[in-house]
Amino acid sequence: MDSISKKLDKVSRCLWAARGDYTDHYGIVMFKVGDKVKNLVEFVSVPVGTIGTVVEDYGSGFTIEWDFDYKQLKLLRPLRDGFNKEAELDLLEKIS
Repeated sequence: MDSISKKLDKVSRCLWAARGDYTDHYGIVMFKVGDKVKNLVEFVSVPVGTIGTVVEDYGSGFTIEWDFDYKQLKLLRPLRDGFNKEAELDLLEKIS
C-alpha cells in the first residue's frame, strides 16, 4: 500500500469512527453480537436497506443473519452472510 493509500485509509477509518459506531484501536468500525445493521448495497437475495442482526464474531469478521421470512423465499434456514472486518464494513451501517 503506498503512502497516499495509507493516508486515505486512515481518514476513512476516522470518518467511520466519527459516526459513533464501535471501533477498535485502529479506528476500524466493529459491530457487537446482537447489533442491528442494514446493508447499504444490494447482495444476492438481499435488497438494499434490509435489516439484519450480528449473530457471530469470529475474529477477522462477523456473521449477519438477515431479518426476513426465509420460508417464504423457500430457503431451508435463515440467510446469513459473512463480512470481513477490514474490507467490507463500508457495506453495512449500524442502526439504533
